[in-house]
Amino acid sequence: MSDPAAPAGAVPDLSAARRIALPARMDPAAAEELSEALEHLRGVPVVLDGAAVDRPGGLFLQLLAIAARQWRADGVAFHLAEASPALTDALQLLDLARLFPEDTAQCH
Repeated sequence: MSDPAAPAGAVPDLSAARRIALPARMDPAAAEELSEALEHLRGVPVVLDGAAVDRPGGLFLQLLAIAARQWRADGVAFHLAEASPALTDALQLLDLARLFPEDTAQCH
């Protein structure tokens, strides 16, 4: 998602962003762990590394959607980097890729 303060088409500065590596198996336990981490990062730019994901779960995908919308509403960057094919496919299947348009377009 774009940084609202950046000019259109500009690459956002994510040097201060907190990077979080997503697990290979995105199950309910992993969703709970990510939810707790994100609670403490509200207002901080976040970059999620989805390269290792091979089993994206529905609850985890819902959490990503909720977080992406919340960060957007707060005007803070929230990006998905290096999404695996499995993660990209799951996001597209559930029509959630639109929450990460510039991220998932480059990942497949």
